[in-house]
Amino acid sequence: MAPYLLTESRTKISAPGVVGKDILELLSSAMYVDPLSIFREYIQNSADALDEAMELRLYRNGSQPVIEIMVDPLARTAIIRDNGAGVPRSAFARTLTSIGGSRKRGTKARGFRGVGRFAGLGYCQTLIMRTKSVDDTQVSCMHWDCKRLKELLRDPADLSLYQIIQEIVEIERFPADGFPRHFFEVEMRNVMRYKNDMLLNTIALESYMAQVAPVPFYPSFLFAKDIHNFLAGHNIAKNYTLTLNGKPIFRPYDNTYEARP
Repeated sequence: MAPYLLTESRTKISAPGVVGKDILELLSSAMYVDPLSIFREYIQNSADALDEAMELRLYRNGSQPVIEIMVDPLARTAIIRDNGAGVPRSAFARTLTSIGGSRKRGTKARGFRGVGRFAGLGYCQTLIMRTKSVDDTQVSCMHWDCKRLKELLRDPADLSLYQIIQEIVEIERFPADGFPRHFFEVEMRNVMRYKNDMLLNTIALESYMAQVAPVPFYPSFLFAKDIHNFLAGHNIAKNYTLTLNGKPIFRPYDNTYEARP
C-alpha cells in the first residue's frame, strides 16, 4: 500500500461550526449524576464572587461575606444567594448567556468552564438569575424558561443553541430597593420532585453541603484551629459562612467517635 501523501490541496474550513440545542441538556441534567450537585456548583460560583468582593474591599461597616440557601417545599422554590461582587449591568447579558467562555481559566477560581450557572436548568420549570454590582442602581434579572426548554429539546426541529437561548431567555431590570448593595442569586421555581424530594429536603441538603461545601468546622471541634491554621499556611481550603434557611452549616466532624468491632 502506498504511503499517505500530504498535498497542497488542503484548505481551511470556511463555514462556521454549528452548536446544537442538545448542549444545554448536557450542561444541565446530563452532567450531574447526583442532582444535589447543582447546589455545589452554585456555591462554588458564590465562593468565587465572595473572593472577588474581598479583593475589591466591598465589605464595610461590619458586613461579612455570606452564602445563603433558602428552600421552601410548599412553594417549590430554592434560592442560592451570595453578597459577592455581583455581575455589572454592562456585562450581565453577555456573561450569563456565555457558555464555556469563563474568565476563570488560569486564575485561582474554582471553576473554569463557564457552565456551572446552568446546573439548575434540568431540575425546575423556571430558573431566575438576579444580580447587582456596587456601581449599579438597578437589579438585573434573567429568566430562563426551563419548561419551554424541555419542549424544544424534544422537538425534532434542528435548532441551534443561539436560537434556543433567544426562545427561552428574557431580561428585565427593576429598582434595587430592598436588595443588598452587591449580590448574586439564583432562584429555581417549581423544583422537580426527585426521590424523597431531596432537592428541597433540608436534612438531605444540610448533610450534603456539610460534606462538599467550603464551610467551617463546628466551634466546639477541638482540632478546628490547628487544622485551619495549617491549611491557611498553605493558602488552601478557605471556608465561608453558609446558611440553610438561616441555620449555619458546619463540617461534620466531632471530637470523639464510637469504636465498633
